[in-house]
Amino acid sequence: MSQNFKKSGVKKTATTQVQNLPPEQDQIINLLSKSGELSLSTLVQKTKLDTDTLMQHITLLEMNNHIYQNVPGSYRVC
Repeated sequence: MSQNFKKSGVKKTATTQVQNLPPEQDQIINLLSKSGELSLSTLVQKTKLDTDTLMQHITLLEMNNHIYQNVPGSYRVC
């Protein structure tokens, strides 16, 4: 089931640095790179962003193939 949520085509490693991202998105990628996978609630706690703002950044990161949902509500770096 995990493959249902992953976008294929772009492969990045946890050490891949993405440039020109807003600080919030950079923080999300760094947290996911260090942890491997985090839930939405954990990301809210660690980033200290409100849920709506966090979801906006997560959506943009997903659209640009930087992160994906491994399972619903749990995110990883591509």
